[in-house]
Amino acid sequence: MVEVLKLFGQRMFDLLTEKLFSSKIGIRSLPSEQKNLYLTFDDGPDPLFTSQVLEVLSEFSAKATFFMVAQKAQNQTALVQKVVALGHQIGNHSEDHAYRHFFKSPQEIRSWIERSESTLRQVSGIPTVGFRPPNGVVSPPLLEAMEQLRMPLYLWNHRFFDTLRKWSEQQVLNILPHLQSGDILLLHDRQSLKRQAAFLQTLKLLLKRGSQDGWHFLSLPVNKKES
Repeated sequence: MVEVLKLFGQRMFDLLTEKLFSSKIGIRSLPSEQKNLYLTFDDGPDPLFTSQVLEVLSEFSAKATFFMVAQKAQNQTALVQKVVALGHQIGNHSEDHAYRHFFKSPQEIRSWIERSESTLRQVSGIPTVGFRPPNGVVSPPLLEAMEQLRMPLYLWNHRFFDTLRKWSEQQVLNILPHLQSGDILLLHDRQSLKRQAAFLQTLKLLLKRGSQDGWHFLSLPVNKKES
């Protein structure tokens, strides 16, 4: 019952913030003539599970983008560098994944983003692809800060609520016929122990069936301003 209430509350929060702030804001897809999909993993790096995700991606020669929390990345330097060495990209998912920053001024939010960007670049050795706010919350002060920074704001157009419930193979089978070129999929390389095995199995199914359908799994492009 607690899990059900938690899932319902999180869904309502997600839907409300997206409806109020970000339904038409940010980069949600990168359409092209090619059959490209962009897997993104938020909230890591996780000292154990991120490596397991990397193994599955390597098995299918798939690339992805890992939107990392800077404070976590700072404590997992070798793991971050492994992500980069395997050809994946790094995204900025804030310094601490704390929501209190959204109530601050544009200047304070900008400093918050800049601190995480500096840390992630120092740890990874490369610029990030852009910024993704915690939970995808987009507010007017954040937009002002992003405009000042001239940094891409990456969101998504498919999500599975995989930190709140088991990500199932049926969800993958349901969504595959509806995918379009350039779609950005939101996943998380931070999972509870009880869901990790099922998550990896479902990820394998997505990569296998997606590849069979002709999809290419790519990392998000690096900001041209920084390349």
